[in-house]
Amino acid sequence: MSVGYKSTFDDFMEYVHEHPSGFTVRQAALSLGVSRQTIYNHINRSRTILGVALDCEDGRYWLPGRYQDDLLRQFSLTSAEAAALVTAVEGVERLTPLAQQALRKIRKRSETTIRQDLDGPRVTYFHSYDQIADDLFERLNAAIRTQRAVLLTYSPAYPRQPDLGFTQYRFDPLHIIYWNSHFYLVGFNHKADLDGDAGLVHLRLDRIEKCTLSRERFARPNDFDPQEYVEATFGPFRGNGPLVDVVLEFPADKAKAAVGTIRHFSQTHELLADGRAILRMRVPLTRDLVWWAVSWPGVCVREPEALRNMVIEHAQKVLEVNQ
Repeated sequence: MSVGYKSTFDDFMEYVHEHPSGFTVRQAALSLGVSRQTIYNHINRSRTILGVALDCEDGRYWLPGRYQDDLLRQFSLTSAEAAALVTAVEGVERLTPLAQQALRKIRKRSETTIRQDLDGPRVTYFHSYDQIADDLFERLNAAIRTQRAVLLTYSPAYPRQPDLGFTQYRFDPLHIIYWNSHFYLVGFNHKADLDGDAGLVHLRLDRIEKCTLSRERFARPNDFDPQEYVEATFGPFRGNGPLVDVVLEFPADKAKAAVGTIRHFSQTHELLADGRAILRMRVPLTRDLVWWAVSWPGVCVREPEALRNMVIEHAQKVLEVNQ
């Protein structure tokens, strides 16, 4: 990897890869909007920078087949891009050993070039403090890539069998999602074989105590869209129950803070003349919703009655253990 060359060199190498049957200098110059001399310079750079020698015959250049895979792994970065990438990767280096290895390579190859940018990074990345086994992340990635089922031993926050303390899953892993400082494995659980929620579910990686790859293969569902899953499932009030209309009243001293952050895509609010705020959203009744509501001093649950009762029950339990 090299650092500091113009992005047009990257464009050129991408163009080379996209034209395996060959191209002329004139064709490349017209397509990339640069001079022919620039193309000749890029051809020379490919030899000196990447060690990739293009074949040439009758004025046509092409990439030999032995370089096809190598080209996909080689690119250039400006010093600012390299510094930004190093800053970002440092936030996840504890999670995956491969990221640590790549980070060391970038630093070693470009230390003098980007030292100034690294001395004062302008962005801080706050990362998860979840304790995840070093090999778990890579093992799950391999299972997802090769479509192999996994056998999981999982410690849920609320186990169905408290005396046992863990749940067994036979799982078809589909995707890993980072959300709200935690990593989650999304996949299909087969309840017919082992205990747990059937169908498409997600599990926190730091609660997976054991992961074993099985020999069984699975077919990835064509209709699974990770982005759609995140939007439909994740968030402060995620749940599988029916949607209900929730109406909360916030006192004047909490109104600005309450309506200043969008907690759900259905959220709307109304500011009253006396400074109070009415917040409305359509969400399932979940434990997360109750915890969020009671975290606001002075909040009043106007609707529904079921949520009001859940809040009262929660408050009574807190009062009982703190009297």
